[in-house]
Amino acid sequence: ISASWAGGPRGRLVLDRLLPCVGRMLSARGVFYLLGVHENDPEELMRALSRIGMQARVVARRRAQNERLFVIRAERLLGEAKHAGDGAAGGGGS
Repeated sequence: ISASWAGGPRGRLVLDRLLPCVGRMLSARGVFYLLGVHENDPEELMRALSRIGMQARVVARRRAQNERLFVIRAERLLGEAKHAGDGAAGGGGS
């Protein structure tokens, strides 16, 4: 049980640090996919992506044994793409 909570109470210790940086890491037309488990709170993850100018939606849900999985697809909101490289050191990737 302790190993299952290694990522913090919602299993998002790393995700919560990554999400604010996603917009800077993607190219102007880049797309970000995130595979998570229900305990990661997909609705809150989509709100976090929205706060950084990303449009996010759940594109798949599956059950794998005792885990409820989801996939989020996120891309820049229209008009945000022109700021894709602002403040990004090294930028790149898609």
